[in-house]
Amino acid sequence: MISKCICDGSKVDQCINLGSIPLVNNFKKKIQLKKYSLSMGLCRKCKLFQIQKNIEPKLLFNNYAHVSSGSKSNLAHIKKVFNKICKIKKVNQKTKILEIGCNDGSLLNIARKKTKKIVGVDPAKNLVKKIKNDYLELIPDFFNKKTGDYLISKYKKFDVIIALNVIPHTINVREIIENIGELLSDDGIFFMEGAYFYDTIFKGKFDTIYHEHVSSFTLYSLINLLNYGKLKVHYAGKINTQGGSIRVIGKKKTNSKQWKKLLAFEKKNNVTKLSTYRKAGKLIRQTVNKINRLFSKLSKKENVILLGAPARGVVISHVCNLDQLKIDFAIDDSKTKFKRYFPGFKFKVFNWKKLKESSNTNFFLLSWNYKRDMVKNIKKEKRKFNLLEPFPEPKITKY
Repeated sequence: MISKCICDGSKVDQCINLGSIPLVNNFKKKIQLKKYSLSMGLCRKCKLFQIQKNIEPKLLFNNYAHVSSGSKSNLAHIKKVFNKICKIKKVNQKTKILEIGCNDGSLLNIARKKTKKIVGVDPAKNLVKKIKNDYLELIPDFFNKKTGDYLISKYKKFDVIIALNVIPHTINVREIIENIGELLSDDGIFFMEGAYFYDTIFKGKFDTIYHEHVSSFTLYSLINLLNYGKLKVHYAGKINTQGGSIRVIGKKKTNSKQWKKLLAFEKKNNVTKLSTYRKAGKLIRQTVNKINRLFSKLSKKENVILLGAPARGVVISHVCNLDQLKIDFAIDDSKTKFKRYFPGFKFKVFNWKKLKESSNTNFFLLSWNYKRDMVKNIKKEKRKFNLLEPFPEPKITKY
């Protein structure tokens, strides 16, 4: 399924080719070895950096393994997000909120303390059906024109529309933004977050590149995108989540110039030039080589345990072509992944209790953005250990 750019531009120049990887959230009870080609390119017209060959969305999201409540750190972030929203927009019992990509309802459960006039939309039926439903409505489907028209006919307008790490995941991104523009009240806010090109791929962090992440945004490309919903950027800033993300707040009317500093940074760093994105591809190849050398060193005398089984970890494991014979198993906090096969490999994912059965001292930190929590859990076992970190800079640390 060849991607079509939001601007209908057909010329997308390839900048990064990561070969083939499996679907990163395809944790099954049976071994899943199928892989799909993965490359990214830059649209010559609107400068959106995007996956060149997309996977059918139903294959990716109908039975989703990632849950928002999978880590304490992520839950803490979601609480901060809602507090931020409340500071910008007064939220009370009359406030209508729409969350696109509500996942397991983690944010909805926080918002319900202020208002129950909430609608959640998510195609992961396996997650939506488990959410305690005392809201206006939960819709287990993709957000598109059909969904947007339905919401307009039933609820008219929403005061707050939220999309956390959702907009970069969508093939029909223009259609989504157009419908958000239709659904947002005149004084409402659209609050979104997603991986930021300059803090991830531009720095060689290739683990944000996978089939679910259709687009890697810059503020420059987001400004072009929001125009389709007749929305203006009110706020734009960088945050630490997902290894480096961008937070953007859109409004229909605003005189804010706060975001211009970030846009100036991007222009200084050649946001519109193809060479910028190809340079990132070169850095990625260098990073992969470093990780491979360190993994060979780490696994020379003893097998390795993978710490975390996030989507980014599946990317790292396959792009670096790790030798699965040198991996014992993976550990993760998500119950949806327990005792299931790690995508593309023949070993399984377990919870932390499995660590007590092993005397292994070699660990590869796939959930590197949750390093503090992971190291703390290993230290509870009171053992010396070696830890390979792929990012921000590949290294092995002895504890």
